[in-house]
Amino acid sequence: MENKPAIVLVLLANEDFSSSGEYMKTLGEHYGLPVIDICEILKTEIESGNVKWNEYSFDSGHPTEYGHEFIASCINKMWDSIWKEKFDKELKEMPTPYFGDRYQEYTFVNFSA
Repeated sequence: MENKPAIVLVLLANEDFSSSGEYMKTLGEHYGLPVIDICEILKTEIESGNVKWNEYSFDSGHPTEYGHEFIASCINKMWDSIWKEKFDKELKEMPTPYFGDRYQEYTFVNFSA
């Protein structure tokens, strides 16, 4: 592979701050993937008065332009902290699939061709 892909789990927020965060964090831990919990970060920012929900989202979860900038700044902060640690891990062997291997032999079919 020419470039080493980076996989990051980004957990977005609903207006009531419900999310699948704990479940996704378990998957991130299993696969050794970094997790950015936008839901928790945003909740903290709103509770401290730095951000209002209607600045982040125009409905119950879809980000506004500011919301996208907020998400991007969280991702950039994560990358900055990784680069400071000189993050240069080689791709290791994949762990045992978390859900089993029933999809391991599947292929994608291009129906538009």
